[in-house]
Amino acid sequence: MNREHPVKILRYCTVNLWLLLFPLIRSLTLIPFSPEALADWIAGAWLDIFIVLFIFGTALLRWRSCLFRTEKNCFVISRGIFLQKKLSIPYEKITSAKISEIRLPFILRLSFLRIDTSAGKAGGNITLWIRTNNLSEILNAVPVCSEKSRFLFSCKSSLWKVLLYSFMFSSSISGTLYIAAFFIEAKNAAGEILNRLRIPDAINEMSSAASSVFHAVPKIIIIILIILLMCRFLSFSVNLLRSAGFCTFIGRERIRIMSGVFPRHNINIYTRRAECLIKRHSITGKIAGVSSLFITYPGNFKEKDKGTILIPVTSDNSLFMSKLSKGQKNKVSPGYGTLWCFIWQPVTIISVILALLLLLSYIKTGSAEILFPLSAIALVPAALLLLIRVIAFKTQYTSFQDNTLTICSCKRLSFLTISTDIKNIAFCKKTETPMAKKQEYCNITIYIKGNIKAVLRGYSEKDSRQFYI
Repeated sequence: MNREHPVKILRYCTVNLWLLLFPLIRSLTLIPFSPEALADWIAGAWLDIFIVLFIFGTALLRWRSCLFRTEKNCFVISRGIFLQKKLSIPYEKITSAKISEIRLPFILRLSFLRIDTSAGKAGGNITLWIRTNNLSEILNAVPVCSEKSRFLFSCKSSLWKVLLYSFMFSSSISGTLYIAAFFIEAKNAAGEILNRLRIPDAINEMSSAASSVFHAVPKIIIIILIILLMCRFLSFSVNLLRSAGFCTFIGRERIRIMSGVFPRHNINIYTRRAECLIKRHSITGKIAGVSSLFITYPGNFKEKDKGTILIPVTSDNSLFMSKLSKGQKNKVSPGYGTLWCFIWQPVTIISVILALLLLLSYIKTGSAEILFPLSAIALVPAALLLLIRVIAFKTQYTSFQDNTLTICSCKRLSFLTISTDIKNIAFCKKTETPMAKKQEYCNITIYIKGNIKAVLRGYSEKDSRQFYI
């Protein structure tokens, strides 16, 4: 039997940290400070010491009571101080295993082991903090992590693709520029309002101190923009550490994905357990021919904890994508007469904004001069959404081949290509307006296992029947 890494004791200590509230409340007796109050506080210090020892003692007991071992056919974990609970997970029920290794001297080579099963958080998923020295025993015992099996081919992303992924997914480039433009325009609008109300003159007449505060407002805007750039750089650095050294190994029985520097991730999943493949890319990624791939598998059932494995920027022409993607037989695309079904939302938004701009151009007031540039800025995301919908109209399709459904559609500002087995489709929902019903077309929403939803627009009544199988 093996125990977890001693660093886990600190993790257990955080459970009872709320008890430190009592020493904090007792320290309020020192206000106002006096020798008598200090003497009374020292006299009751035994209670503070007892609370600290209780927090650390319970954490130590929990750490000592958690044991795990590998057996021939299962992975066994024993937990509990007074009530012992033993969890036995058969190797064949494991859907994936993720090992994150941190190699730092001051924490004595710590690794995180996460095992997912189809039971999900109901009791089948576990996370252990283990010593790196125990990794070899686990890798040799658990079949999904075994080093003995061979892989058919491997895929490694080049350095420029990892840098591109880290930069693109740190935050939206257009989003940063849009926020910057909004702040600049807001600063100009705020200055216009202050000038019309003659607030600067009033402040200057009141005192020089108030005037200095007023003149500091543009500096605050600059600071906000600097913070945005710092957040982008920080997010870029974090994504780069997570994606560096990325490589994927594909076999008949399992998939292994290794990525990251701090920590180094080693993700193993059975090929037969993979439920859905989702290829995702933005407009810039679609032009560059690169995308990210999500592999979903059973385990977690909450959307925020959805069991996914992200494979960063993979070329559409690479061997990896060609092996996973299948042919496009029985391909169905929306008709040319259904373009309005795609673009009516962004066109309506743009029409409202243009009408507002036209109205403001005839109103010669101070508020109109302020609202005009702000409304013009709102055209940027609306135009971007219109462009995405037009591209989706030309690229959307569905195809069936060998019980595999492939869906190419758009979601918000991204393009998705979903490939899954027909058995993983939970249900379908058909939506149609009175006008669409007369023209005999509708929208289809497909719900897939793992809280995945795909919206298909502009399908005829005949083509929509293929999803009700």
